Amino acid sequence: MARYYWTPSILILIFVLAMRYGMFAPSEASMPRAANSQEEQTLYTTIKGRYTQADIDANGGKTATQKYRRFQARHDFNPQSGDRLCPITRTKANPACTWVVDGHNYQFCCPPCIDEFVRQARQSSEPLPVPGDFIKK
Repeated sequence: MARYYWTPSILILIFVLAMRYGMFAPSEASMPRAANSQEEQTLYTTIKGRYTQADIDANGGKTATQKYRRFQARHDFNPQSGDRLCPITRTKANPACTWVVDGHNYQFCCPPCIDEFVRQARQSSEPLPVPGDFIKK
């Protein structure tokens, strides 16, 4: 019976191919935390920083959890040139997951990223990067 050994060069080749074809993704620890229900109400329904009443109105006065109750996130860690990127994770954005912040319509990969982006907007007095800044080059 023949024995096969995994040489270091074979293992490296397998790892490189797995990385190239998206078999390994960043850990969930790199994803932002979702807001709890109390924080979410304050986050989405009060104005502060760059998050305005016009943004609240444009988003229907809802929270991300309310708007995307049935949303199923599928993170694509290998965006292609020209793809829109999530402003938080820089993964491929999902056009079905959008939010208006500072008067601009941004695309995100998942609702917890919306939470984080709104948090950042509320803490900022400076203009935010525009959605066109989040395109894979």
